Amino acid sequence: MNEDSMSKDLTQKSADPELDKLTLILRIVRKLETHGALLVQVIERLDKFGERFDKLTARVDALETRLNVIETRLDAIEGRLQILEQTVKRSVHNLGRGQAVLNDAILKIHISFLDIDERLQGLDARTSLANSQT
Repeated sequence: MNEDSMSKDLTQKSADPELDKLTLILRIVRKLETHGALLVQVIERLDKFGERFDKLTARVDALETRLNVIETRLDAIEGRLQILEQTVKRSVHNLGRGQAVLNDAILKIHISFLDIDERLQGLDARTSLANSQT
């Protein structure tokens, strides 16, 4: 096979179909050889992107693990806050009831003081009247 036969226009049909196929294959190989350096660069860049992707994947996995730990802690805190909320509600309710009892006791004491005051006023009036008659 000489150089002339390889540079023939591929649109021309030769008498040997196998030769046509071989010529086409050789042209493709030569084109690939001219783009070989470019393909190597593309492959190298893809490898670098693959390494970066692997590093990012590892970081995402680590962050996901940390987020799961944080989520677990937040769930525990939420549970404790719900218990605390119930405790505060019960305490406020109990304080309200205790305040009502205390207010009732203060009112009774106040009424007793008013009663005592009225009696003292009555005694003072009698004492003053008795002193003025003597």
